[in-house]
Amino acid sequence: MERSDLLENIKYLDSKFGTKILNKYNSLQNKKNLMNNFPSEINCILFFDKLFTLSNLTHDSERSQSSNSTPDWIMDLDGHKVMVEVYRQDINKTNFKNKSEAKLGQFITLEIKEDRINKGSVTKKYSKYIPLIKELDIPYYIFFEVDFLGDLDEIILRKFLYGPEHDDNTGEFPTAYTCFSEGFYYSNNKSKYINGFFILKDGKINYYHNYSSIIKPPKVITEKLLKFQYLND
Repeated sequence: MERSDLLENIKYLDSKFGTKILNKYNSLQNKKNLMNNFPSEINCILFFDKLFTLSNLTHDSERSQSSNSTPDWIMDLDGHKVMVEVYRQDINKTNFKNKSEAKLGQFITLEIKEDRINKGSVTKKYSKYIPLIKELDIPYYIFFEVDFLGDLDEIILRKFLYGPEHDDNTGEFPTAYTCFSEGFYYSNNKSKYINGFFILKDGKINYYHNYSSIIKPPKVITEKLLKFQYLND
């Protein structure tokens, strides 16, 4: 997102919801790591704003608690409160190097790391807010934005969340198998407090629902989100 577009979108949100996101943005000018994530936080809200009637929108910078103990966004979707954490997956250096060295029109193969979703700072988001989720008793979602040259894609995220695609008759992987005819159930036990993942890549959003989450979102929310459910056709 170009800086001019980012500023316009921030002003739009501040005007519509009475937030003070622009003040937060201006205060981060010398904090590059936080600045890099800011456009993704805005893209997340713009997506929800098109899909739901938003109200009581609160950015983590506007809450009294430490930002380390609260997610990026808490808001009402069609009158139902939810919380959303945003994570930006930046350019993979190998992909950037290959693209830079490629000749005009030459096809390049992007490096995708299957373990990206299993390690590093992203894994902290799976359990970081469990105390707050329990306290507020509201659904929790994680929103990824992945650079075109990032090393995470839709298929890897699907495999991580839902396990093998087909039933395993050997009995070696019975807990990981997911039956899509009965719903979308995460095979990862760490995710029982996560209601769904989003991944925004190449301008497209895919959703990964979790029917086995402990706190159930209202049906009106789930029905709208399932329109974006990722299916590996």
